[in-house]
Amino acid sequence: MSDNRDTLLAFVLGGLIGATLGILYAPKSGRETRSNIKKFGEEIVDTVSNLSDDFKDDESQFKVSSKIK
Repeated sequence: MSDNRDTLLAFVLGGLIGATLGILYAPKSGRETRSNIKKFGEEIVDTVSNLSDDFKDDESQFKVSSKIK
């Protein structure tokens, strides 16, 4: 289970770093770049929230199945 979380964390961090570098080096105006950063931040918050909900659901399913045994 720890390997899956480590892999997911590495994937998310790599994506964040790559997206940040892509935004910073893109040939756009400051206004467009700030707008893109704001949208990206909102997407990250939504993604993290969804992942958190998924982990909570998985954890609650594990607790229910372990009580049955």
